[in-house]
Amino acid sequence: GGEEIGLEYDTMGRIGEIICRLLKLSLDERSLTSKLAAVNLLMDSPGGYARYLLNEGAIPDLLLLLRIQVDEVIEKRTGGFNADAAALVPILAVLDRLGADDPEVLKLVKEEIFPLKEEGAYQARAAEERARGGGGREGLGARNMKPAQELPPGTLRWKLVKLMTWPESNVKRCVSELLWRVCGCDATEFVLRTGFGAAVHYLSCKG
Repeated sequence: GGEEIGLEYDTMGRIGEIICRLLKLSLDERSLTSKLAAVNLLMDSPGGYARYLLNEGAIPDLLLLLRIQVDEVIEKRTGGFNADAAALVPILAVLDRLGADDPEVLKLVKEEIFPLKEEGAYQARAAEERARGGGGREGLGARNMKPAQELPPGTLRWKLVKLMTWPESNVKRCVSELLWRVCGCDATEFVLRTGFGAAVHYLSCKG
């Protein structure tokens, strides 16, 4: 009945608050384990929860976890390919889900990966690539093999593009899906930001 539904929503609300509090804990070795557990729970988050996390200021905490987990795979790499997937797939999938749920969250994710201060230079180079054309299927307006946006080694975007061609298929797919989302699900922007060599596998899978 109505009371049972109300109780269910109340319980979900409390769980949502607990997850948010876990994400916002001060970062240390112990809290990192709790934060990553919270990320796993977010993989099934309900619609609208992205806005709650945004309002509570928890999105930067998730973006920090993205950086930590990317470094775990790219720089530390203490495990094999299964460990890579366990480390990265949850945070990638959660950010993709939250970004799909709320455009303001997606904007923060995009700015973390592609900083606004470098957007002018990217847009200028992107315009040059578009002017050169390339046509192609899927409305692709560029065929640049290298990204129109610089990818300085060590930056988050350099690491993510590197992971687009990672041997572990789930990592490769989830990274590509997040970047596809960040690029507005637009094939031309996707190629311009990541380079045709990195983008082609995902684009071919999309058909």
